[in-house]
Amino acid sequence: MISGYVLGLYLIVRAIAEPFVIDMTNPATYRNDWGGPSLLAAAVIGWHIARRYARQQS
Repeated sequence: MISGYVLGLYLIVRAIAEPFVIDMTNPATYRNDWGGPSLLAAAVIGWHIARRYARQQS
């Protein structure tokens, strides 16, 4: 269970750092990262989690 948390934390930190460590104007710098140029995946997942959390709170 702890290894799952460590892996999850690593992936979250990497997703946050990714836009700052690549050249967004050059797709070749991130072609092999995160399955290609789908950098918005983390934002979409976060949006869905926030919506689910907001629904549970009301």
